[in-house]
Amino acid sequence: MTFLNPLVLLGLAAAAIPVILHLLNRRRLRTVEFSSLRFLKELQQSSLRRLKFRQWLLLLLRTLLIVALVLSFARPVIQGSFAGIIGSRARNSMVFVIDDSPSMTVRTERGMVFDRAREAATRVLALAGEGDRIAILPLSALAPGTSPPGYEQPQTAKSILQRLEPSQVARRFIESLPIIRTAVRASHDANREVYIFTDGQASQFAATPPQADSAAALEKDVRCFLIRPNTSLSVNAGVTGARIETRFLARNRPARILVALQNFSDTPIRQETVSLYLDDARVAQQSVDLPPHGSAVVPVSFVPRRTGFLIGHATIDDDGLEADNSLQFVLMVPEAFTVLIAGPGTEDVRYPELALTLGGDSLTAGRIDTRRIPSEQLPLTDLSRTRVLLLNGINALSPAEGTATVNYVRRGGNVILLPGARLDASSFNDFFWKPLGLPGMDPALAPGPSGAPTGPRRESFLSFASVDKAHPLFAGLFDDLRKGHTIPMESPKIHRTAGLRPGGVPIITLSNGESFLAEYDIGSGRILAFGVDPGTAWSDFPLKGIFAPLLHRAVAYCSIASEEESTAAVGSPLRFAVRSGGTESSKVHVILSPSGLEERVAPRIRSGQGILEFLSSPTTETGVYVLQQGAPGSDAPVTLAARAVALPPWEGDLDTLRQEDLPAFWSALGIGEGRGKLLKAEGDLERAIQESRYGLELWRYFLVFAVLCALAEMFVGRERRTEEEPQ
Repeated sequence: MTFLNPLVLLGLAAAAIPVILHLLNRRRLRTVEFSSLRFLKELQQSSLRRLKFRQWLLLLLRTLLIVALVLSFARPVIQGSFAGIIGSRARNSMVFVIDDSPSMTVRTERGMVFDRAREAATRVLALAGEGDRIAILPLSALAPGTSPPGYEQPQTAKSILQRLEPSQVARRFIESLPIIRTAVRASHDANREVYIFTDGQASQFAATPPQADSAAALEKDVRCFLIRPNTSLSVNAGVTGARIETRFLARNRPARILVALQNFSDTPIRQETVSLYLDDARVAQQSVDLPPHGSAVVPVSFVPRRTGFLIGHATIDDDGLEADNSLQFVLMVPEAFTVLIAGPGTEDVRYPELALTLGGDSLTAGRIDTRRIPSEQLPLTDLSRTRVLLLNGINALSPAEGTATVNYVRRGGNVILLPGARLDASSFNDFFWKPLGLPGMDPALAPGPSGAPTGPRRESFLSFASVDKAHPLFAGLFDDLRKGHTIPMESPKIHRTAGLRPGGVPIITLSNGESFLAEYDIGSGRILAFGVDPGTAWSDFPLKGIFAPLLHRAVAYCSIASEEESTAAVGSPLRFAVRSGGTESSKVHVILSPSGLEERVAPRIRSGQGILEFLSSPTTETGVYVLQQGAPGSDAPVTLAARAVALPPWEGDLDTLRQEDLPAFWSALGIGEGRGKLLKAEGDLERAIQESRYGLELWRYFLVFAVLCALAEMFVGRERRTEEEPQ
């Protein structure tokens, strides 16, 4: 047993006062009136014995009363060290982990949960004494790989604590455990404590490993307190995703986006309104019912009114948690597609170039800018500025031409291949397909350099056997206005093919099993290979109505495929990849946050890929981050890329941690049994923490015992006075 106020024990000397008074009282002789010796004997045998017993009982009760009162004020405990008796107490190191995630902004009848957690932290901080050190760790700042802030004196720590506000970063505790351990291990004080102030959101404690890494566990003497304000579950729904369904976006053309919603509560939500905004103007609205803990994907149609990067957001009605009621996204509506056409300038290959300069279809309304070079100039051309390369009617590839094309694909370039009517398949196989690790073409089916086919010309033509209409190339192309009907694709008559070997993803398959159109992915590069020439020597494909739309879509598909980016989770750094032809590495590059904060970044060149990569610091806001070439405010800053950042979907789930889930968290933190404790922020935190530090306080029990002694003394003392009165 030890005492929190050991100096009060000096008051035990007062316990001698009843003894001294008792001794002094015995020296006073009293005259007793009696009538005969018979009464004296009775007094000696009965009354005197009772009087002595009561005197000793009163002495004992009065002494115990004083002792109990002194011990009560000395605050005894039954566990802990004896440091409080033999000297000054040991210094404490206190690590405060403050959950400042968006879920802490939920408001209850007692106010915002974050404010109540901060108030509880202030109360705990008041327990710090002279020499104690405190580290304030906001959860949003504990990104993996970062270093924790140092320890502060109590007054400085209080100032830091009062300045804290909720952030937009949602982070699971498992991500922050290494940093918490580092902060604790930075102290060598005798007493080390970790205080976690949180709303106890169950999803924040998810994905915790069942056992802690022994090398990363906290030392056995570290105590941990999980302090949670009382929260009532609120009805909450959130926007958890937004995906563009329309593959080819064009100005003034209808498009559709799929908005994902989630109901995180036990209550059904009727007529939840989804509003879609582009450039801060509402362009569409839709309603949906959400069952308890159910989800829905709402298709919302809209029409982009301009080209370039469009910033939009989908919102729902206000509810328990406002932070997840809106989700931003980025649309890229191209002004034009650019394509470099390499091939002979002969009349028999004019069809693709002519088709690309004409209109495509109603869904790919973007303009296509073409530039043509002879195939011999491929090794001399800077292809880094080229988004799409069309090999149009080339009969044979030289080693230099093949090397230039292969390097272009490996750097993330996109190639559309229409072989020449006098195809030398062996040259393509040796200098293009094999270096890329692809099977290539069958020379037995293709004409040779002389134009004479090595295989017979088919008198009975081939036709389309199957078309993968689910491929993005055909998005919306065959949809009929009548529900359940599709428009068939007219097949050309094909007499000769390039003999594309299996190995790619077939998009259109011929009646003999060969691929008419196949896709090959090489890293971030892409190849779309046609099995016929661009003229009419092998087929009547250029004369069919599908020819121009299919070429337009092939160019658009290759142009936009590499630009698709998923929404990033707030709290993580962003990576922007830009083709080196689209920017200059020597110029100033800036990443703008949604609130307008500027971060200058330097590009990292991906060796051999022609890609400039920009890496931001960990994001701290939800919204759209924009990469610009040229500082804001300069004459002509150029927007190179944009990326949306949103809350992780689990942040909207307000269900709280269950008691049975705590052992896994204590284990992950390295906290052994009995050293982790869950406390309520509204309770007597100070007493609970002191008891955990030093053991169970007994002052209440001593105080009750003192009261009982006082009552007993009053009762015994009154009986004594009654007996002492003369009869």
